[in-house]
Amino acid sequence: MSRIVILLVLFALVMLVATMTVGLSLGDLQATVRDYRHVSAKIADAERRYTDATARLPELRAERDELDAALAWAEWHRLLGIATAIVVILVNSIVVTYFIGTGRWCREVSETYRLDPCFVDESGSLKWRAISWSFVCTAAVVTTVALGGSADPAATGRLDHGPVWAEAHFIAALVAVAVVAYCFYVQWIKVGENAEIIAGIMAAVRRKQAERNAAPVA
Repeated sequence: MSRIVILLVLFALVMLVATMTVGLSLGDLQATVRDYRHVSAKIADAERRYTDATARLPELRAERDELDAALAWAEWHRLLGIATAIVVILVNSIVVTYFIGTGRWCREVSETYRLDPCFVDESGSLKWRAISWSFVCTAAVVTTVALGGSADPAATGRLDHGPVWAEAHFIAALVAVAVVAYCFYVQWIKVGENAEIIAGIMAAVRRKQAERNAAPVA
């Protein structure tokens, strides 16, 4: 399980870094949207009637195409952000499911073979610590996505709220990368520790079975 978790974690982190890289390449998205609307309005006006901008139509169209290409990267950033959030939540869900399943297995096996209760206690402690970090990780990503939506003029349709939300989104993204990386590291460690508990239970079960087999038949 540790190998599977580390592969999933690396994939999620790569997506997280890729999303942030694309986002940083956008620059001032609100200014880009503002310029695009301004140029598009000029083109529309020049196409309807003769104005001073009519002679500059080819130049204006080229400028609009450049701005349109920049906005296309913004769309990629949105899609990557959503996909990354889904992947991060999926990885956390897998970890939570793993601990819930193995925790129940540890309890059932311990009760069946009357093993030391410490196995169940340790497994339960690991489970709740791992789940807690999963919630922290998920909250960091969801918060970043929410702030990104607030900063996106395509989502809000507004250009009058300045760079406040964009800066908040940027800071949240930086924090999220650190938080997600740390949470994944902790979860990976906990998965390894849980594997040791499972190995201990299996060893105890084998000893119990060996004792039963060695016991004289009445």
